[in-house]
Amino acid sequence: YEDYIENKVYESLGIRSVLLVPLIHKGKVIGVLCIGSKEIIEYDEDDLTFFQQFCDQLAVCIENARLYNEVLTSKKEWEETFRAVSEMILVVDLEGNILKYNDAAKDFFQLHLYKSEKRNFHQLLSIDVHNSPVLKMVQTKKPVYQEIHFQKRICELRAYPVFNESQHIYAIIIYINDITEKRRIEAQLVQSGKLAAIGEMAAGIAHELNNPLTAILGNAQLLLRTADDRSYKLLSDIYSCGKRCKTIIQNLLTFSRQDEYMFEDCSVNEAVEQVLGLIGDQIKKQNITIQKKLDHSLELIEGNIQQIGQIVLNLLINAKDALEEMDIPKKVISIETKSMTEDGKKWILLSVQDNGKGIEEQYLQEIFNPFFTTKRPGKGTGLGLSVSLGIAQAHGGTIEVISHPGKGSTFMLKLPAKQ
Repeated sequence: YEDYIENKVYESLGIRSVLLVPLIHKGKVIGVLCIGSKEIIEYDEDDLTFFQQFCDQLAVCIENARLYNEVLTSKKEWEETFRAVSEMILVVDLEGNILKYNDAAKDFFQLHLYKSEKRNFHQLLSIDVHNSPVLKMVQTKKPVYQEIHFQKRICELRAYPVFNESQHIYAIIIYINDITEKRRIEAQLVQSGKLAAIGEMAAGIAHELNNPLTAILGNAQLLLRTADDRSYKLLSDIYSCGKRCKTIIQNLLTFSRQDEYMFEDCSVNEAVEQVLGLIGDQIKKQNITIQKKLDHSLELIEGNIQQIGQIVLNLLINAKDALEEMDIPKKVISIETKSMTEDGKKWILLSVQDNGKGIEEQYLQEIFNPFFTTKRPGKGTGLGLSVSLGIAQAHGGTIEVISHPGKGSTFMLKLPAKQ
């Protein structure tokens, strides 16, 4: 007993006899109960049996406390991990009531602004209950994938069932990932591929047509010198149509030259004129009047004229398509440029207005999402406005829209003027 490290403590306390009883749990010693006395005590079998039974119960209590602390620690670690996940996670019941959510979901949906009794998954995302992933989950008892649009954002939604011991679903874990930027990049890649194809085609067209056009224009000029009054008008028409063809080819080449993204001083008015030279006559042939009101004192912007032209082209094509489906006596597209000052900063504003079918209010939040379109199948890809907004933002600007169903739409491109 001299080797016991407790001996010095016992001596200092005046302890003369000690009973040591092991704390045993599942055949493993997890501790020792020490009972000391200042007198020498002899314990009989009954005493030892009592203390052993007491220590067995004590060992069970200690082990339960240890397990409880492990559960608490594990629960705390799980909750911290749950809160820290960068993607949004919601736990809902079978009616869609939100039971738990992580910090990412709280920040994205501003859940702290809702009263607890109003935190319902369907109301939060404006989802029809009949098309809800919760309903699909209950019916199929399998994970559900769905793409949703929420406040101009595109999100992937994945729902997973939570089963109880009876294998009945009692809750659903909903995982939401914001993929707006991913889709926008995909859209820009698709659009870049299309523009590259247009550029190659335009270069081929220019090569094939420039030579005969040069001959036509040259010969027409020679004939005009010696033409009489009767043939002069016919030759003048040939010459002016030839020049128009050449201008269209040059505009097509200029617009499709998308490999040069160098920013420089450029004019929004010039971008408008280039695009009108490219498709203006096509629009007019569909009995659509183009009203042009350009501010010729407009400041320059710092940007890429081909990219600005791409925005103008997309807005004009959308306006034309909106008017095609209208049976009205006068179809009008109005193009206006002007400058404005907002919060001490000068902006260049380009607006494209039509009196077409307009856009339903529920779609206004989604029209700038990649691949979203309200046009009939085969008419649109849903990339025009998404790419246009990306270009505008790259220039430090934005695109806004005002629309009234049945009356028309106004799209406004807002770009910072060169300082």
